[in-house]
Amino acid sequence: MEQSLKINVIIKNKMYIINASLGDSLLHVLQDSRLNISSPCGGKGLCGKCKVIVKQGFVPPSSYDKVYFNKKQLASGWRLACTTHIHSSLTIDITNSHCKCNEDKDSFLLASSYDQALDTIPMMVSSLPMSKDLYGHNSVTQYINHELKGSYVYSLKALKALGHSIKATISTSQTLYVLHNSSTVFNVGTEPLTAYGIAIDIGTTTLAFTLVNLLNGNVIDSYACMNPQQRYGHDIISRIQYASKSDNHLSEISTVLKKSLLQAIQALTSTIPEDYIEKIILSGNTAMIQLLLAIDSTSLSYTPFTMVTQDTIVLPFHSLFGTSNCACTIYCLPALATYIGGDITAGLILTKMYESDKIQLLIDIGTNGEMVIGNKNKLICASTAAGPAFEGANIQCGAGAVPGAICSYAVDNGHAKISTIGNKPPIGICGTGIIDIVSVLLEQRILSNTGLLKIDKASEEMVVVDKNDDTTIGLTQKDIRELQLAKSAIRSGLEIIIEEMNCSYDDIESVYIAGGFGSKLHLNHAAHIGLLPEALEHKVKPIGNASLRGAQIYMLHPNSVDLKQLADKVCTIELSNHVRFNEYFMKYINF
Repeated sequence: MEQSLKINVIIKNKMYIINASLGDSLLHVLQDSRLNISSPCGGKGLCGKCKVIVKQGFVPPSSYDKVYFNKKQLASGWRLACTTHIHSSLTIDITNSHCKCNEDKDSFLLASSYDQALDTIPMMVSSLPMSKDLYGHNSVTQYINHELKGSYVYSLKALKALGHSIKATISTSQTLYVLHNSSTVFNVGTEPLTAYGIAIDIGTTTLAFTLVNLLNGNVIDSYACMNPQQRYGHDIISRIQYASKSDNHLSEISTVLKKSLLQAIQALTSTIPEDYIEKIILSGNTAMIQLLLAIDSTSLSYTPFTMVTQDTIVLPFHSLFGTSNCACTIYCLPALATYIGGDITAGLILTKMYESDKIQLLIDIGTNGEMVIGNKNKLICASTAAGPAFEGANIQCGAGAVPGAICSYAVDNGHAKISTIGNKPPIGICGTGIIDIVSVLLEQRILSNTGLLKIDKASEEMVVVDKNDDTTIGLTQKDIRELQLAKSAIRSGLEIIIEEMNCSYDDIESVYIAGGFGSKLHLNHAAHIGLLPEALEHKVKPIGNASLRGAQIYMLHPNSVDLKQLADKVCTIELSNHVRFNEYFMKYINF
């Protein structure tokens, strides 16, 4: 019989009690209990992010612990959760870890100043008198088509509802309400109807949702949470590698995501009948969609990097989630190329670059830097492996865009000023904060143009914040090198697609930057370190969560863009094979 052990978990003076078995990984126990402590490396002991303090119980330090903690910290009980195996009941404190169990949803929904109005609306409700004229037709659907002056297709839900409506003798005074668009009847009833849709952004790090009234386009509610697949690795390749080990692993990584999606959908529909949900739009990169659908994605991780399909995937709710709570259809936005996924397709829907006379540029900066340049005549896209530095991974004190992450940094009269997401106590540095710090260090000549950090070798760290727990938050020389590699990859990709478009900086009308990174980015600092060309700085428009907002627009206006034609219009540049990529990469590696 397995021995059951108790783990007392302290988070900000609150105690949580979870069960564990002898020999369990502490990281896995925390993650299985929905305390999603950060582990970008997937629990391999390589990132040092899953830090805990053992308050009670004995856990000998591992060889990995001795790399990440000094003697004083080890004596105080600091350990990595991923290398800690449970052999007795423990009390641990994860207050100062990058724990993501109670995040502020607004930090994921990422509103922005880019406010392109949504047009009105794809569905309507028509009321028809159930008069004696009904009996002059062969069927009720024929009567409805006659009254609405159209040849409508009827959903199974509408047909079933009609069956209920005519089960008893219909009074001539009754009114039949018909929910429809220009071609399809979705639902009918003898009571007034409404209809909702859910737009979902499946991000590598976070999941974001909006509940939308399909009759007027209003956002009724929103929801956000961490992507639980992070336990299998911060980056896409780590997750693909895990899923590729066996069919059971593939099913596992799919199921854990489906559970989070279903939980969010149930939370959004807690105050409305789930039967009122008519459609769900999923937007995400190619790997996220394929792993959700339990499609083997091994081919995404090696050349020639082939995806299974480039088409819009359409499936009924029950076939994905195994439940018929919502009798609706799910649409997965199609990718433009293997690493230019449905999230970028959503960004194009939002910006409408494909309708513009002027040349525009869309950039999504993350572990992969995706970019599209063009207008109504031509679109060129590319993806570059920037690495996770802009998302705080592979940075010693790095953090994602979560409450407490340092997102801006300045020096005023010799005094450092920091801002954190949510104005919470600092826990680490996110991508925009790293860029600010590096820009300031360059200006102060503490950092050379080649990326050499001019600090006391003994300290090995440019301290930004001294914390109250004998730890510090700062940047190391290795962190600077990680940033150099990431920013050079992005900048090189930008230069190549601009060159392939045969245009200059002056020819570009707007530069859209998607995601939370763009919303928090100080453009002068981004230009100062060479991430963006200075000539484009004043043309930048942060557009927030373009993946979510584009999915929302497509949900309301599915016929506004032919996604097949859009994909056919896009030319993909494979940067790794481009003759000038290495030249540009070396050119922009320095600051």
